[in-house]
Amino acid sequence: MVKIAEEYMDKMGIKNTPYIIVRHLDKNHPHCHIVFSRVDYNGEIIDTTTNFKRNKRVCRAITEHYGFQLGEDKLSVDPSKLRGKEKVRYQVAQNIRRAISAPDVHDWASFTAELYKYGITTEERISKNGRNNLYYHKGKYSFWSVKLHKDYSRKSIEKTIANAHPRIESTWLNPDGTVKPLSAFRGVRLTEQQQADYVAGKVVRLDGCSGPQSTVYIRFDREAMRPKTYSNNPETATHIINGNTPSLGLFNISQNPMSGEGYTNSGYDNETFQQFRASHPGMTYAEALRAWKVKKRGKHLSDPNTMDSGGPHL
Repeated sequence: MVKIAEEYMDKMGIKNTPYIIVRHLDKNHPHCHIVFSRVDYNGEIIDTTTNFKRNKRVCRAITEHYGFQLGEDKLSVDPSKLRGKEKVRYQVAQNIRRAISAPDVHDWASFTAELYKYGITTEERISKNGRNNLYYHKGKYSFWSVKLHKDYSRKSIEKTIANAHPRIESTWLNPDGTVKPLSAFRGVRLTEQQQADYVAGKVVRLDGCSGPQSTVYIRFDREAMRPKTYSNNPETATHIINGNTPSLGLFNISQNPMSGEGYTNSGYDNETFQQFRASHPGMTYAEALRAWKVKKRGKHLSDPNTMDSGGPHL
């Protein structure tokens, strides 16, 4: 170890000056510390001691020459022994890697949300030459992405996430995961506000629909990754099935929302007109009576010859 330390001093150009070498065995890996005077025997300042690039080249050359194990990047360092900004730097770098590989992360928005759990926020700044620079903030410290890791720019992270979580072409979703607007449904054109509410995941009421139900409620279901329709507002109304089981009036939706096909009544034959009227306060008496009668006739849709075979019915 003394020989290697002396070789390091020589390659760094630290010569003609007093120094000591202290060997430590307090870690799993034997190592040494070198303490030397920056003023040599001639009274001259040794200015190569702050040459970090040269230090990196020398260390790598000695490591490869003697067959030592190269240290990995910041992701493998234990930051518990560090202090101040350097400790936070390593923590941020490691938490970014954890966030990238988190199972719930599938795009930039979910990535930044995952980072927030570690107390890390992001900021994008445009440089004078038009370059988009990404900064990570934790507490009072800020770190430029390229100083943490070469793959921690937004472009690199989005590419890594996309490769890890490939998106399947969806009828209902855009490639970026947002909900596709619905312009029309069962013969009813949605207003701009209704389209915006649908995209936002809100319940939308549609009147005058073709099919067994003239009034339906539609909402995009994030868990099922498709829209679902209801006979009553799922946020307020419930029904009694078989006398005692509360449930929402739910219909199955086909893969073509424009066709009006693929809807089967789940069968709420025990619902009285008073119950139906109470759950549809926006209807006039005549409209409610007509819709209730249509709904009651919907029980015949359970005939196997008229059921949609596109998937399970809820």
